[in-house]
Amino acid sequence: MSLSDASSSFAAKATTAVTVIAYSCEQGPVTIAYAKKKSGEESVLAELAGKTVRMWRLTDRSEEMYVSPHGDGGSYRWRIGDEFGALTWLGPEADAKEKVLFDQCRAVSNR
Repeated sequence: MSLSDASSSFAAKATTAVTVIAYSCEQGPVTIAYAKKKSGEESVLAELAGKTVRMWRLTDRSEEMYVSPHGDGGSYRWRIGDEFGALTWLGPEADAKEKVLFDQCRAVSNR
């Protein structure tokens, strides 16, 4: 078995497909790793201020949107439009307003 055949065989057994996309945003660069399980569950990982944040895709929306668990500390939100993405933060307060962290994010590369 050749290396490419072995790699294809191994990839076929994988339960999660991962794509990493680098974005150029008004506030600077951000990299998002998209993960899609064979079950259909989708999530993203983002490195923010030295920590890894995981967000899950909301399936009841017309826009592509991922949200981190809303704990006592609030939640992150990653939205993707036709041309741009935006990463926001929503605090835990009932009257909290979303704070834009990265806006006008355009994909510059993917791996």
